[in-house]
Amino acid sequence: MIMLKNGLILLCLLMLCACSSMQPRVETRTVTVTEVRTLTPPPDLLQSCLPDTTFRVVTNADGIDYSNWLESMLQQCDSQIKLIKQWATESGGQ
Repeated sequence: MIMLKNGLILLCLLMLCACSSMQPRVETRTVTVTEVRTLTPPPDLLQSCLPDTTFRVVTNADGIDYSNWLESMLQQCDSQIKLIKQWATESGGQ
């Protein structure tokens, strides 16, 4: 009976300690939000540079025309790559 009495007294004292007038500790935290934005080049610069596989080469003149056409396609792709690099430097890319 004495142990029960002592246990109840200790329980009451513990509960009274929880009702103390101490102010809770306030912590301030700095929250940093990182935003990731994906930039893509303009659609005009992303056109395909694949050669025309339906081009029929029958004569030597057709072969020369085809090689000239392929060379112009390479120049067009090269100009697109230069424009993409220019766009990247202007938009903050590498």
